[in-house]
Amino acid sequence: MKLSVRKKLFISFFIIVIPLMTLVLYNTYQDFLSHRNHAIHDKKQDVKFASGLILQNIREVAAVTRLIADDLIRDHGLATNREQMLKDLRKYKSTIPSRTHQVGFLDDKLNPIGDHIETGKKHKPLSEIPKSTDKDLLIDLHNIGNEPYVCVLIPLNVPAASYIHVPLEHNLIRDSFLKNKANAIAITAPSGKTMIINPDQVATLSKSKSLIKTIKTSDHKVINFKGRKHDVISSDFFEAGWRVSLISPAKLMPLFGLEKTHVLSLLLTILASALFSVLAGTALTKPLRMLRKYANNISNLNFSQVKPIKSGDEFELLFNTFNDMNARLKKYINGFNEKNTELMAIINNMQNGVIITDKNGKIVTLNKTAKQFFGWCNCAGKDQSTCLPYLQTLDGDELSPDESPMMIPLKGKKFSSLILEAKNPDTGKKLIFNFHGTPLKNDDKKIYGAAVMFTDITEQYRLQERLRRLVSYEKIKTNHLSILHNVSLILNKEKDILKIEETVLKAAVAITDANSGIILKKIEGKYKITSRHTTDDSEKDDEFVDIKDIEYLFKNKLFRDQKSLKIANFSKFNKELRDKECRIKALTATPIFSGKHNLVSHLILVNKKKGRRFSAEDEKVAQILCSHANVALTNAINYKREHHIAQVLQKSLLPTTSFAKSMSQNIQVSLAYKPATGGAMVGGDFYDFFDLGDNKTGCVIADVNGKGVEAATITSQAKNTIKAFAYEGYPADKVLQKTNNVLHNQTGPSVFVTAIFGILDLNNGFFEYANAGHHEPLLYRDDINKVLKLNKGSTPLGVLQEEDYDLHVCDLKPQDSLVLFTDGLIEGRKNGQFFGEERLINCLLANAPLPLSLADKILADLEDFTDGNLNDDVAIVALRFKEPLQQLNVEKRISVWS
Repeated sequence: MKLSVRKKLFISFFIIVIPLMTLVLYNTYQDFLSHRNHAIHDKKQDVKFASGLILQNIREVAAVTRLIADDLIRDHGLATNREQMLKDLRKYKSTIPSRTHQVGFLDDKLNPIGDHIETGKKHKPLSEIPKSTDKDLLIDLHNIGNEPYVCVLIPLNVPAASYIHVPLEHNLIRDSFLKNKANAIAITAPSGKTMIINPDQVATLSKSKSLIKTIKTSDHKVINFKGRKHDVISSDFFEAGWRVSLISPAKLMPLFGLEKTHVLSLLLTILASALFSVLAGTALTKPLRMLRKYANNISNLNFSQVKPIKSGDEFELLFNTFNDMNARLKKYINGFNEKNTELMAIINNMQNGVIITDKNGKIVTLNKTAKQFFGWCNCAGKDQSTCLPYLQTLDGDELSPDESPMMIPLKGKKFSSLILEAKNPDTGKKLIFNFHGTPLKNDDKKIYGAAVMFTDITEQYRLQERLRRLVSYEKIKTNHLSILHNVSLILNKEKDILKIEETVLKAAVAITDANSGIILKKIEGKYKITSRHTTDDSEKDDEFVDIKDIEYLFKNKLFRDQKSLKIANFSKFNKELRDKECRIKALTATPIFSGKHNLVSHLILVNKKKGRRFSAEDEKVAQILCSHANVALTNAINYKREHHIAQVLQKSLLPTTSFAKSMSQNIQVSLAYKPATGGAMVGGDFYDFFDLGDNKTGCVIADVNGKGVEAATITSQAKNTIKAFAYEGYPADKVLQKTNNVLHNQTGPSVFVTAIFGILDLNNGFFEYANAGHHEPLLYRDDINKVLKLNKGSTPLGVLQEEDYDLHVCDLKPQDSLVLFTDGLIEGRKNGQFFGEERLINCLLANAPLPLSLADKILADLEDFTDGNLNDDVAIVALRFKEPLQQLNVEKRISVWS
């Protein structure tokens, strides 16, 4: 914090005055303490003097009383009879000193003899008197008739004693305390009873506990008494417990104890210090004011001379120093102005614009280039805000004052590459500038202005913008090619007609940058919108394209002639919409064919974004997509037709469930069939059951390699051949042997069939079978809760001619289950892992005892594992044997376990 000279002098004044005042006050306080100690000493002497007078009065009365009592006893004697003694005392009462109030006698046991004189009341303190005494005793303090008395016990020469009440006369107080009539005296008995005696008032017993406590515990103390501060000075009186106290107004320190002489000396000290400060301040501040004026002139670059100081001291030396500094600074300023002129000449010749502002944003300097670009706004010497209406962002947004390039450096921020657009209001020409700015700081790091430089980059920016657009265009084209490639990949695989149309529609909207698009079809003589697609930032498609808005296209010749149609202004093209509000501004319509001339639908794109028109390139893109759709639709229609034929064939190959139900009395049959997920053609898996008579049933499951109609033909041939030889009564191994010869002669070398054919003997529970290269069946034994594998097969059918096959026999016990399946079951996979035989066995064990719908349960586990994606057809046959019709003795069983 900086202080002026005046403030420093003021502080110096207080530094000088405060010790002087402290010294005066200290001396005053010491004088007061000395006077106070003398006053206390005098009061203590007064207390001793008063106590001596009172004690003297008591002793005089006691001595006279003792003499009279001795005379009475000597002359008349004391009767031993108490009543007689009382009469004698009353007879000689007149001889007792008048200053006593009561007189009484005690016997040798210190018991009262008769009643108390005059009062007739028993004297209570007598019970506390010692039983033997040889000196006068002060017994108690009483107030009788508003007069203070002290009760005194007087020993006699006979076995008796007397007591008297000695008055404390007020004249004693007046004699003792003539110095101050406001004084009072207090006498305190050992019991704590305190009598306060005021020379001009009636004596009273004190009820102040604090006063009594002070008298008993302290020789001198200041307490509040009658609303004022009083000195209480106490002294022992006569004997232990009795005290005489002086209660005198205390003279404390008024006005800090300052008397007139003290106050006068204090005021003289203050006035002398003030006079000294004024004189010193006047002598010092005059040259200082002149020096300050000189310094202000120098700071304002005013180099005029001022009146010199001739004081012959340091101020004259300081003035001469300022004068030399003034001359040198003037020289430096002149040199700086010359350099500044050269610098401004350089700045004015710069190709870049330069703007310099002060700390408030007021523009101080503009070079020629800046004036050339900003001369129209006439902002030189004005606030930078005058230029703001002519500056804006490249997006056309206005700048706030805080965003101005002239204000950013004033916040301490250095910036570069701030690109803004400036519009000349006179010519309407727009220029693009690149601004750079930095704050201007002094040696104290404080900002005193800003320097802003800008460059005209209009041509450079426009070239970069063109290049950026070309790059963006190439990226868009690359993206469009990627979309077309992905569409072609999808269309090659897709067989659903609706999904084909949706794929083409989405790709067309994305590539042509249309707001929305539709697929228009003619169904039963009427045009209907079957698919819609709109971009996220366009309006709702159900409100944007309405069938009524494009009815005119149905009547148009180009549309009827199944050609592409591009309309730049839809309302002009359709005369009926000229006077109506139509949301469709522009569109392009492209036909989609199946085959060469079969018109399927129309792809219609509506309104390009940002109000642009559809170009010839957009129309070409739509035609390419529609040609892709043509191929895909043709394939889909052919696939649908072939799939229908395959489904019919597949259904014809699978047996009806009526025969399986007829066997349910003795054996329960569970069947499941599932084609591959993406399969469009019939598979080669099949199974069949047929009655062979004599409670025997033929059972076959097979898998023909290949797909489609050809595989279905082989499947049908194999199935019927096996069935024909079985009906002729051949055993299972011979049936497969003969079927193999037929298939080998009638099919090519690349066609083969894996198959298991068996005969169920319901009479005794035998399953006689042969295996031609098929996966071995699984048998669940209920009595041991285990899954067993039957024997493996040999060569598939149709591979080798004259192939022999082994015959196997398996006995089926009650509640056993036999499971036959094609390889599509165990070869189902997910993430490279197969469903496998182990999972199949675990499925059988987990569902024991096996349910009636065992085949469906196995198929569900497979679909669970593969997430529903099957790579191959799956056929499953599960048989559960109940009881044989007859219990036949079989001498020899064939071992069938692998």
